[in-house]
Amino acid sequence: MLLLGCGLASFQSHSGAFSLYTEGSASAVGNFAAGVAAEGRDASIGWFNPAGLVLLRKPEIVLGAVGVLPHVSLTGEAIFNQIEIDSNELLPPYVENFNNLNGAQNAVVPNLHVAIPVGDNFTYGLSIVSPLGLSTSWPQDSALRYAATLSELTVVDISPEMGGLITNNLSVGWGLDIQWADVSFNNMLGSPAGFQQVNSLNSEPSSQIRVTELDSSLVNSGTSTALGFHAGFLLMTDDRRSRLGFNFQYGTTHEFNGSSALTGRIADYENGATQIDAQYKTLALSSKPIQFPNVLTFSVYQQVAPKVSMLGSIVYSTWSSFQAITLSGVAAYSATEDALYQASANSLQNYHNTIRASYGMNFDVTDSLQLRWGGGYDQSPTNDIDRDVRMPDVDKLAIACGLQWKMTPHWFMDVGYSYLIPLGNVVINKTQVFDQYNFIQVNATGHAYAQLIGAQIAWRN
Repeated sequence: MLLLGCGLASFQSHSGAFSLYTEGSASAVGNFAAGVAAEGRDASIGWFNPAGLVLLRKPEIVLGAVGVLPHVSLTGEAIFNQIEIDSNELLPPYVENFNNLNGAQNAVVPNLHVAIPVGDNFTYGLSIVSPLGLSTSWPQDSALRYAATLSELTVVDISPEMGGLITNNLSVGWGLDIQWADVSFNNMLGSPAGFQQVNSLNSEPSSQIRVTELDSSLVNSGTSTALGFHAGFLLMTDDRRSRLGFNFQYGTTHEFNGSSALTGRIADYENGATQIDAQYKTLALSSKPIQFPNVLTFSVYQQVAPKVSMLGSIVYSTWSSFQAITLSGVAAYSATEDALYQASANSLQNYHNTIRASYGMNFDVTDSLQLRWGGGYDQSPTNDIDRDVRMPDVDKLAIACGLQWKMTPHWFMDVGYSYLIPLGNVVINKTQVFDQYNFIQVNATGHAYAQLIGAQIAWRN
């Protein structure tokens, strides 16, 4: 049931492009994932650093979820340009302005973690998480419809893990990542600049044509599976009050295959584009390999007093591997040939490597209640030239708080809250080329922030 929930959930990117780092564990939300590769708070350590599984000496199951409450609003203009086929001249552009257009969607990101000690020196684990996710949705009648409507990425990672002690002060761990991914990149096709030109030459009001006359829906969807791994080590003092953890998450490569469907009047060119519900579909949609980033996590944990601990993490992600999204087999219409065909589409992203830093503290109020707080900085891999409306992102600061309640000797509950504060406006100045006769420019600024609410329940034998 949990796996089904992961597969059906949609995720809104809130920072770090579409990384769902903090959402790997509901307990991590309470201090913005500070110290996650060294603390060993619960079985989720297997995902953040499998070497830390040795800190867990009793069987444990953790079931949690993180609610993502994002906000993305844009204000600006979309300029649709067309080149007249016969004269090869640029037509007057079709321009639509928009104000505070919202493309965000709330979502729930579930996760499951299991730890099973074997002997005195080894612990096995299992994690089911979503390491990456994205969902933005602009209405099909909005000014942004030709640039994007629905953009959605869902990644489910099933990871068996193990950690073992090498010495009393050093442990190592390893996990296999079995990933399934589903993606959708949709938009509308039309000829608004062409019909605008026709209307300008026609003085009869009764003969005016709607500029949206040919607007048709293009749905591109695909799935992929891939294998990866994550591995790390944990250094600790004899009393384990001081710990240094490192984890390396290998960036998997996904190659999507699926279908492309064009629905609307453009898909009915043989009948003069008269049937609104006509459809042209190709099952040959594919993408070039997409390399997701390697993620390197450095974490520290220090117990500074019997009831107080300090935690911190630095996360380095090699997003420079993510340069473009290239699709082949996209359903398209050629005005020069008056025919449907399979096209290629390329969207440059040109991401750069990023740093994520977090700091937090734990305070044991009683034996049954612990308070957590923290915050951090999350750098966006996007740039002001290639950032588009599918992935609006910006650098952010975060503040976080949470608590753990030990309800019984075997049952624990964690809740956490993080608020991600933008360090500036989202800026989009993107030109998207469809073919040699059609391209769209989007110039916009806006706001992007998010709230994360995590909750989990854990059983420990």
